[in-house]
Amino acid sequence: MYRWKLLRRGLILLTVGGLLTWYIVNVEQRDYQEYQKLVASSEPAPERKADVARQSRQQVEKNLWFSERGERLHTRMTADSSELRLTMGKGKNELTESMERVRVFMQERLFWRLPDGKDAVRREDGQLWVKGREAPLPIDTPGLRPMQVIRYLEADQGVQDYQENRFVADNVTMSRFLAEGHDLVSTMEGSQILMKGLARSIQFSLGGKSLNFQAQELRATFFSSEEML
Repeated sequence: MYRWKLLRRGLILLTVGGLLTWYIVNVEQRDYQEYQKLVASSEPAPERKADVARQSRQQVEKNLWFSERGERLHTRMTADSSELRLTMGKGKNELTESMERVRVFMQERLFWRLPDGKDAVRREDGQLWVKGREAPLPIDTPGLRPMQVIRYLEADQGVQDYQENRFVADNVTMSRFLAEGHDLVSTMEGSQILMKGLARSIQFSLGGKSLNFQAQELRATFFSSEEML
């Protein structure tokens, strides 16, 4: 009888020991595997470097038109070379164009000059008006000459930001001159120089309704005091 009790107790201890061993080996191993998964999922993913694509171009020319005061104004930009740069990454794409040896001709005003030296401008209603007169001027008035005021820029380098629709450049040589006709010219030869100067930086819009031209720290010399309408 005593031996049977010892044997039964021994079997019970072996059974319990076996169950504990199974629990430790299987359940704790399963928890450890889940822990490893959680650790892996909480670790930050390696940062993805931005991808950059480049394209070089030679003899670049851009033509832009803006409407202002009833007139359609023309701007022409040229560059000896440029590099388009597309940067993709971090949830934002950036497209810029770096230009070398930049030249810009932009029409500021279009008007007509009368034989007596007075100027007529076209208003939004399409009629020509002369300052001081109460009635519009007929477009077929004899002696009317189409004229234009042009701003000319030169810079060694400039950058166009396509997201901001903006062009910026530093150390820019600037001129304003008067030329005949309403078609944008490509030279200052034979024109009347109104101003020459140097700006620390300039910027203007390439989108929207106007250029919104801005020049910072402009040092200029003016050669004409005539009032432009």
